[in-house]
Amino acid sequence: MSKQSVWVIKNTEVKLFFPLGIDDAILINDLPAKPPFALVLTKNSQQNWIDLLKEIRNKPGYRFIPVYYYDDVPAHLRHLFAGPADANLINSANKIYERISHISPFTFQSPNKESMLLAYLYTRPYCPVKGYKSDKSAFVYEYPLLNILFKDNLGIDNWKFLEGLVARNLLAHSDLIDEIETCPSCSSGLINLKRSCPSCRSINFKPQQLVHCFSCGTIAPVPEFLRQERLICSNCHTKLNTPGIDYEKPIENKLCNTCGHFFADPIVELVCLSCQRTSSANEFISKPLYNYHLTRQGEYVVLGIENSFYASFGQYFKMTDYPVFLSILNWHIKLAERYGLFNFSIMALEIDVKDREDESKKEQSKELIENLFTSLRQVIRESDLASRLDESMLFLLPYTKVDGCMIIVQRLQTAGQELVNAGTSTGLTIKVSYMASNEIISNALQGELVMAELKVRMQENNLCIIKNS
Repeated sequence: MSKQSVWVIKNTEVKLFFPLGIDDAILINDLPAKPPFALVLTKNSQQNWIDLLKEIRNKPGYRFIPVYYYDDVPAHLRHLFAGPADANLINSANKIYERISHISPFTFQSPNKESMLLAYLYTRPYCPVKGYKSDKSAFVYEYPLLNILFKDNLGIDNWKFLEGLVARNLLAHSDLIDEIETCPSCSSGLINLKRSCPSCRSINFKPQQLVHCFSCGTIAPVPEFLRQERLICSNCHTKLNTPGIDYEKPIENKLCNTCGHFFADPIVELVCLSCQRTSSANEFISKPLYNYHLTRQGEYVVLGIENSFYASFGQYFKMTDYPVFLSILNWHIKLAERYGLFNFSIMALEIDVKDREDESKKEQSKELIENLFTSLRQVIRESDLASRLDESMLFLLPYTKVDGCMIIVQRLQTAGQELVNAGTSTGLTIKVSYMASNEIISNALQGELVMAELKVRMQENNLCIIKNS
């Protein structure tokens, strides 16, 4: 990064004033090999913001450089920039570079899509992954940030990629934006509604009003019954004067031109325009569309401290997937409600190491956490279950009352005090909250409500084993 200048891409007659030098480039290829402090991007009416940004981001060394706009940018694309080119440019760019300095070297240099996205979101905490509907994509919904960061991203279902990161707690849903129906075969959202004859499946049919003669049972189109503007049965020649007595008009009001079948409602099917598969409406898969933001766990991956204590957690305790953990918790609640003698407790442990971003302190953080887990492992039984939700570590403790939880808390406090006495706890905050089954039942809590209550107690009760200092 060169801190001497801001480069403006594309000629503009508007003068920009910064306490730095300003250079300009007609083409992105004209930019220097060594990235400048920041870029200001303008375009003409024939150019596309996304294409220009993609070209910049794929230029070596320019993946995370702050890019500002000096033009009218559509609202749904503004999150792709560091902001407008105004008096706040230098301040906002410095904040980005400050966060870039915390990224682990492995993540910073990684060509992996996951690492690139997580690192970009970390350097721009105000920037979500936002999407919009587009008829140019087979998947109907575009995420422009992913198209900009990733090479050869055309034809890729970005929704699956993002939901995979959500499943691993690296990203989280922000806002529910919309919902689309997708093909069960290729996941395309480009579908066509097809109506056809129930008998032969031909699409060649037409509206046709019928008449049913009650005298002889003949059913035929209205024109066959019309004689001198009166309805007369073409078979028995009965005058059809009164509806409901002499005749009726059946609900079947369509005629197939291929097989001659009369019917009321056509077969409705959906045809995928990408793979041409024909499916019924209930076979199509509903896909909710969200905006996404980086989670605390995702930040830990970017900073290179994911393996320092979350991985250690999995090594010290038998991990259970969170959805399974939640199901077992709900089962325990039902057992405790039905059988009064059965009891359990649930505990949440949260470790904040946000001040441990310096590379020199990461090993120290890892050692501290492993010491705590060693102490905790001594009081956690084989029958106890462990899981993880974002930055919270969860324990389900069967046949454990409040006094059993206090034993665990006391063990953690002892280990924490040893760290304090040794002067190695600086920068760590460890919080604990817990609930016994009788509290859960009396408050009629289930699953996610229990998790929410643990989170609230952790904040309100402020039961800290070690407090950040």
